[in-house]
Amino acid sequence: MEAHKRRALRHLLRRAARPLADFVAAVEAVADRLEAAYLDLGDGWRGGEARERFLEMMIVDGCFLLEVMRAAAAVSPAPAAAAAAGKPHAAAAAKEEEDYAENDPVFSRHGVLYMVPYIRRDMLMLENQLPLLVLERLLFVETERANVAHSRVSAKRKSFMPKV
Repeated sequence: MEAHKRRALRHLLRRAARPLADFVAAVEAVADRLEAAYLDLGDGWRGGEARERFLEMMIVDGCFLLEVMRAAAAVSPAPAAAAAAGKPHAAAAAKEEEDYAENDPVFSRHGVLYMVPYIRRDMLMLENQLPLLVLERLLFVETERANVAHSRVSAKRKSFMPKV
């Protein structure tokens, strides 16, 4: 799964047309708050090189999660209905879906239908949960607008995991 996470990071960086350093700086600015979100975060994840690994994990996992949510939204019936109604958001969702190969094991239509349920279940495990702050910071850099990032994260989370 790690290779898919790294691939998702590369796709997000290419689509955002922003350097990785911008995403690192945005997440690093809230690193103390992110560390505090984990009750049992060991010393192996705090300070110095350990903090770098922690930030890397937050960024890679956060970008993967954003890409999974985008792919799931792009193949859901809602974008198809919106596209038929001539709504611009549907074109953006379709373009994001095309960013990956048609036979992609995770981000293609087939990948979403078969892999996303497993990814959702995995996300429910306490040790695999990411603070929403990570997603907000990543979206902030991608969109360059804080208020949009917060509302988008909320909407994506609600549509991706409606019963949580």
